[in-house]
Parts: sequence; structure tokens; C-alpha cells
Amino acid sequence: MLYKKLLFKYMPKKNVQYLPFSKFSDSIKNNYSIDFNSVEELKKLEYKNVKIGYAVFSSYLTLSRNLFPEINEEFKDYMRKALTLICQYVDVAEAIMLETKPDVVECHNSRTIQARPVVELARAYHIPYICSEQKFNTKNQQVKVSFESTVHDLDENTLYIDRLWNSDKFSPECKRKVAESFFYKRRNSIASGDKLYVKDQKKGLLPENWDENKYNICILNSSEDEFASLGDEYETGSMFNSQYEGIKCLIERYDHLEGYHFYLRVHPNLKNVKYRYHTALYKLFENKSNFTIIPADSPISTYAVMDASDKVIVFGSTTGPEASYMGKPVVLLSKCIYSKLDCCYIPQNLEEMDALILDRNLSAKPLLNALKYGYYRFNDEEELNQYCGHSLTSKKVGKHRFDYSKYAGFSLFDKFLSFAYQVVGKKLYYKYLSFPKKESLSEEE
Repeated sequence: MLYKKLLFKYMPKKNVQYLPFSKFSDSIKNNYSIDFNSVEELKKLEYKNVKIGYAVFSSYLTLSRNLFPEINEEFKDYMRKALTLICQYVDVAEAIMLETKPDVVECHNSRTIQARPVVELARAYHIPYICSEQKFNTKNQQVKVSFESTVHDLDENTLYIDRLWNSDKFSPECKRKVAESFFYKRRNSIASGDKLYVKDQKKGLLPENWDENKYNICILNSSEDEFASLGDEYETGSMFNSQYEGIKCLIERYDHLEGYHFYLRVHPNLKNVKYRYHTALYKLFENKSNFTIIPADSPISTYAVMDASDKVIVFGSTTGPEASYMGKPVVLLSKCIYSKLDCCYIPQNLEEMDALILDRNLSAKPLLNALKYGYYRFNDEEELNQYCGHSLTSKKVGKHRFDYSKYAGFSLFDKFLSFAYQVVGKKLYYKYLSFPKKESLSEEE
């Protein structure tokens, strides 16, 4: 509450009316029929045309990273409380829309409990809506990006990527240099609007069993829980139901294949994840002749493996366009933000997958679309936030270094409160936050 008041102090005062939810508490029904017996049933739950199940499970994944939770009484009780809360939120948001009759509705992100009801209610009442998301420019300052759809919508993001590349704000030469700087910074662990995942890896280090006489294929997985939280658009139309299933299929089809070797570089963001969708991967590689797994915490260089490989297989991580930029043929096996950008080959069935993966003469996709993606991730096209704009920074306290947002315009005391909230508050919040952690039994056991 203190931090919210601090932020409101810097918000505009004129022509802005703040509506507290308490004013609309009479609209809350408090009698909701909620029941489910599986994650799939949970995801399908709707209330007033709002996919409440997807919203609460997405929020749960952000906190827990438990992709396959056990559906026990603890989990059901936790979810019933969350579902009741979002139903109440839907009631209040609907009451506000009906009373204010807005010309347009805007919310941030559109994925989680506090955002999805706003988007889907606006859609149900045929009210134009805008979803915003934060990005960072080349100076690591926050900028606001707006979409007339959800921020993860594949079609709109593809249009947005093309619009950025075709804008006349900067010259084509400038855009190319900025895009190239994104790829350069990524592989050299320099801040470029995202976490630095390879900073603990040893530059140039390859696996001990690397054999340059073989046709080497690099497999790069991603944080599967992050993709699962984005919504059903990312779940439908992919080659496999999960990355685990996809990697298992690759091993079953290509192990003992003469002249080929496959290396799975496990995403570094999974190194502290103890759930089976990560840990079970290692069992898949036991006693395999053509497959080697590189653990998430290994010092082996992701970029050295990509550079030395003849082909790259990805499941939606940023390394897809990065490998394409490096001149590698890339095979994409899941939906992601660059699915429609034509910087990777996307098989539609197992026969097409075999043809693409086993073709030793497969050429890389044109460089242009990889450059478009790099410019999309890293550019100065958007204006800085007018209110409470911030940049990413870090501060060392004792032996620990904390990344946090530094807000423009804050007084020295306000900056201290902001730092204390973001660094100390969030660390304690996530450390002591209670949520169901038990994982269900599955084939990945």
C-alpha cells in the first residue's frame, strides 16, 4: 500500500478520476460454483466470458514454476480462493465498465488475474481495448508498448515487428546496427532488455565429447513453465504437447543414427527448478549414443555450441533468431513470438520434421527476418514513459547484487523506499509466500 501511494504521488492529478474497488463492492455476488479435477479442467473454467482458469493458473505458474501440480485438497483450496477472488474482480470490473461506459479500456500485460478480466470483459461488451507491456530501449530505459489485442498475440506481434522495421524514424542502416548490437550483447552477456543467462558460462567451451567429423545438431529448450503461462494460443498448433515430449521423440527417432550427434543445451533459467519437467530430461539421455545433455548450470558455452553446430533445434527461446542470425538453419518445434516471422523452419508433422532435421544441405533462412526480430527486441522507436519512467540498474549489498528499477523524478527518500520495496520486500515476499508445491506423478517421473 505504501509503495502504491508513492507511485500515485507521481501520477497526473488533472483530468484523472480514481475509482476505488470498494465503491463497487455491492456488485460482488460471493456465490460462485467452482469445481475442477485436473489442470485441463481448471484452464477451461470461465465466468462471464472470462477465462478465469487460465488467468489463475498463469499467475500460479509465475510464482511456483510447478507445471504439473498434484490436484490434491491443498491445491484445490488454493485455487478456489484464487478463483473466487478473480470472480469478484470480474464483477467489479464489469460494474465499472457498465457505469463509466468507456470509449476504450486499457490494462497492463493481459495475462494474469488482474488483467485478463479487463480484456475479456471489454471484448464481450464490444469495447475497444489496449494492452500495454514494458520493454527497454538501447539505454536500458523503460518504454511502453501498446497493442490493440493481447500483448502475446502472435499476429499482432508479427505486424508490430514489421511496422517497426518499416518505420521512417531511423534509417535502415541505423536499424541494422541496432539489431546487430542486440545479438552482440546477448552473446557477450551485456544487458539488452532481458536477464543475462550466459554470464556464468566459459566463453568458447565445448563438450568434451565434441566430434567435428560428425553432423552436430544443437537442441535449445526453454523455460517451459513460462510458455505454458501465456495461454492456449501457444499450446495449440505446436508439434508436441510439451518440450519433454518433443525431446523424447527426437531421441527415439534419431538415437543410433550414424554420423549424427545431438546436444541438448538445457536453458540456464532452469538450473534452480527441481520439478520433473526439468529433472526428468537427464534420465532420457542415459546410455544414449547419439545424444548428450548439457546441464542448466554447466559452464559450457551456449554460443560456442551454436557456433560449432551444423543445425539448431529450438522450442521458442530467443536463441532461435540468434542462431538464424549466425547463419544456422533453425528448426522450430513450438509456437512462439517469432513463429510467423519466417526466420526458422516449422514442420507440420513428423515426416516434415525428419526431412528438415536430417537434410545436411538445408540452408539458413534469410538474414532479414532475424534482424527484424533483433530490432523488435532492442530499439529506440518508442517514447519513454511520461509518468514514473524507470531504468534497470543494480546495487551490491554485502556479497549480493540486486537488480531493481530506478524511477525517474523520485526524491532521495522515495528512491530508498523504492529500492527497499523491490529488493528486500520482493525477496521476502517470494521466500515466505505460501502456495502448493507438490508435483503430480507423471511419465516424466
